[in-house]
Amino acid sequence: MKEMLKARVINKNSVDSVIKELDFLRKIDQSDPHSNFIINVKYAFCDELNLYLLIDLLNGGDLRFHLIKEKSF
Repeated sequence: MKEMLKARVINKNSVDSVIKELDFLRKIDQSDPHSNFIINVKYAFCDELNLYLLIDLLNGGDLRFHLIKEKSF
């Protein structure tokens, strides 16, 4: 489960980015729900403080994590 603090998303002006991420993941899931290369989003929901995306397990970190760590591939 990916958890995002709403206040942090708003403070970083990332609301549009989060919405686009969810839309993209939903579109990918509809086009190929069993892809081995793209994570699938199962559910998205929120409470008073957080946004949650229930997604496939990303064992070892996601692409953004590795790009930041390695600087390039």
